[in-house]
Amino acid sequence: MARLVVCPECGQRGGVRIVWGMPAGEDFERAERGEIILGGCLLTGNDPDWSCRECGHLWVKAARAA
Repeated sequence: MARLVVCPECGQRGGVRIVWGMPAGEDFERAERGEIILGGCLLTGNDPDWSCRECGHLWVKAARAA
């Protein structure tokens, strides 16, 4: 199971990555297990990359500095 991240809205460890674009076969299986969320194929350029499984909050997680 993928590591869940803390939601900035509710504080629960329920955040999973949103996968955008055409999903691969493994993506469907991971989505069934709740490890990712399939975001769809239409991108706007302002799309969230995380979603909370607990409260539904969507957000962009800041990239770590190297």
